[in-house]
Amino acid sequence: VLETPPMRPRLPFWIIGESYDQICQAAWVEKLMNIIPAECIAGYEWYRTKRKWPYAVMLKHPTIQDEIGWILEFKSYEQGFSGMKAVSIGGYWCNEELPYDLVFEIQGRCRDYNSPGWADFTPIENKDPEWGNSYENPPEGWRFYHLNTSKNTANAPGWFERYIASIPEDLRELRTIGK
Repeated sequence: VLETPPMRPRLPFWIIGESYDQICQAAWVEKLMNIIPAECIAGYEWYRTKRKWPYAVMLKHPTIQDEIGWILEFKSYEQGFSGMKAVSIGGYWCNEELPYDLVFEIQGRCRDYNSPGWADFTPIENKDPEWGNSYENPPEGWRFYHLNTSKNTANAPGWFERYIASIPEDLRELRTIGK
């Protein structure tokens, strides 16, 4: 979203989590706020100003000066289908497991641009058995990847070794590669 021009001005890109608090803290404060340069941000719409939790972050258009390009909109699974209707979006990122049926509603919002989307989660408790079925037999165009936590250079030195040694053996594969 920083280098790719949106298909139309002010195009929403949804960042979706279980609750507003979770998605604002995990996705914005801990990640994106530290990655997106301040000079790329045109403005904010605040959910909780003092905590720096936005409803939306307007990004400057990458090629048209003084225009807003993408709008990162923070959404909550708690909104359910009613919070995900009608709008056309340019893509999405779901952080942590979401209700399986909600994926199709979100993908339907990508209708105008055949936009991409992705989800990242470590399924400690599989909230919907359809995720397991899709993992074994992915719908067309879906792919699943295992990311190796032991290779994550953003972790504090020594953290992974201490952590993995402290958890039960039957959880180690799940916590290492999400499997």
